[in-house]
Amino acid sequence: MTTARLSRVVTLGFIFITLAILATPVLAQDQLLTHPSFEGGSYLHDGDAKLEAPTGWSIWWDQPVTNECFNSTPTFEVTTDGSAKTGPTFVRYYTSYASHNAGLWQAVKVESGKWYEFTMYGYAISGASPDGASSSTTQMMIGIDPQGGVSPHSSSIVWSDAKSAVDSWQQFSVTAKAAGNQVTVWLRNRPDACVAWNFAYWDDGKMYKVSAPEATEEPTQSSAAAPVQSSGPYVLATPDATGRLVHTVQVGDTLSQIAWQYGTTIEEIKRLNGLTSDFAVLGVQLVIREGGEQPAAEAPTVEEPAEEAAVEEPAEEAPAEAEAPPQAEEAEPLPADSAGNGTVCVMSYDDGNSNGLREADEAKVAGITFTLSDGTQVVGRYTTDAISEPYCFADLTPGTYIVSWTGDTFQPTTEQSWTVDVGAGSIQSREFGALPLEGGAAADTGDGGDGDGMPGWLVALLGALGVIIVLGGIGVAIYYFVIQRQTI
Repeated sequence: MTTARLSRVVTLGFIFITLAILATPVLAQDQLLTHPSFEGGSYLHDGDAKLEAPTGWSIWWDQPVTNECFNSTPTFEVTTDGSAKTGPTFVRYYTSYASHNAGLWQAVKVESGKWYEFTMYGYAISGASPDGASSSTTQMMIGIDPQGGVSPHSSSIVWSDAKSAVDSWQQFSVTAKAAGNQVTVWLRNRPDACVAWNFAYWDDGKMYKVSAPEATEEPTQSSAAAPVQSSGPYVLATPDATGRLVHTVQVGDTLSQIAWQYGTTIEEIKRLNGLTSDFAVLGVQLVIREGGEQPAAEAPTVEEPAEEAAVEEPAEEAPAEAEAPPQAEEAEPLPADSAGNGTVCVMSYDDGNSNGLREADEAKVAGITFTLSDGTQVVGRYTTDAISEPYCFADLTPGTYIVSWTGDTFQPTTEQSWTVDVGAGSIQSREFGALPLEGGAAADTGDGGDGDGMPGWLVALLGALGVIIVLGGIGVAIYYFVIQRQTI
């Protein structure tokens, strides 16, 4: 090979390698979800064999309604038994002769103020047979909570359009702007009828940082404009101080959709509002749930006996006894106890054998962030240091709370969320198992799709090598078929 010919080959090779390096940043875009295609294993929620959750995700469902087929507890499975959208594994959950309002969620670390797009494929069956064509509709949607909340009923969740994705895989997509350094993503399904088989399937999720949508900033400044959109984010009403929940009928609303959104039934909405038809009138306010005024009404009945005791004060014969009733009222501990607060204590441990049980040689771990929520807002956060635990969230008003945890370099071996009822003076505690990942945070970053669980930098490197090989082959072909022929 002459010097001139060698120079041309080296120049072509340099050009192709440069193009490959320039293409690398595109390939290196990070997939933000952990195990987006559910290929990373599973764990049992609360040790229940019927509640199998994918690693890196948590499952949720609305509690059953008494004497109703709606809101039954579904069976959750991480399985390869069927046709997945991507790879062999997918998630499914189902109820039989019942309906459900249920799904999965995951907390995701993000940059505050940036926009993110979340996509996922969904597929449903709703009918007399799991193998036949669906005979009824079932609503599916996905969402992003920019506030990072851990309640599926939070009004801050931006939901995608609802689809009855029966008998075929359909992609769902939603975009939202992060309000902080963590958001939560949600999967949701609610069948419209209590048929023999109600199945929901999810697979092939992705989440990336994206550019701000055009003409999005101005509409989001008007919260009143969002509810009247016929498509796009669906904003839920929030309860007032008494717990009363009222929904204003929006464009495109039906009683079926409203009932599904709030996890209730058409019959319950009709009963509360005295409706005789299933027709929803635009602009009408519908009571979804009554408030809790009744307990407060009992207060006068407690005070009346105290006033009757005060009537005995005119008895001049025994002034000491006349002072007794006031002393008894001042010392009465019952109101203070009934209004007392509770405590929730948490800790994390290195579950080396992944059996979901803490054993004597399994130490505490640092770097786990616990979040405590009352279902509508975050009450407290704490990051473990492997020294100070168990950590207790104290002085909690009695009620229902949700504890969840995240850790960049850990995968769960027990549940990642815990719903706990806190009573007056109660102390609730739980230990959460976590398995450290090899390679630190990078090992916990999925690449989405076919390579679920692979680090983003490795995907980029393999992609760049592939580009170099392809372009190198093109260079060789050009040399032999163009330059070589010129010398013949």
